[in-house]
Amino acid sequence: MVSPSLFNPGNKLLKAGSDIKAIALALEKFKAECGRYPDEPEGLGDLVVCPPKHHDPAKWQQLLKEYPVDPWMTRYSYRLIAEKSPGFEIRSAGEDQRFGTKDDLSSLDE
Repeated sequence: MVSPSLFNPGNKLLKAGSDIKAIALALEKFKAECGRYPDEPEGLGDLVVCPPKHHDPAKWQQLLKEYPVDPWMTRYSYRLIAEKSPGFEIRSAGEDQRFGTKDDLSSLDE
């Protein structure tokens, strides 16, 4: 039986926030190993499958089990931002499952 609390919109927002923090941590681990964040074309996939450009594939470690999706079943987006710390943005499309709308969640949100 599925708990009714899983359908509470507030719980999905908390889950998305938690996911974004976990993805950010995985990105920091990737940077510590590779000296850079994943390139945008490969994006978060580099945390799941060894990237072809990895400097030492034998040392690569899988940081995520699968490409991350938000609680509304949309893939998180990832982009590099050179002028902002930490240097990337992770974004959830939110409940409407469309990026660029008011319900999006971002790693840059305060």
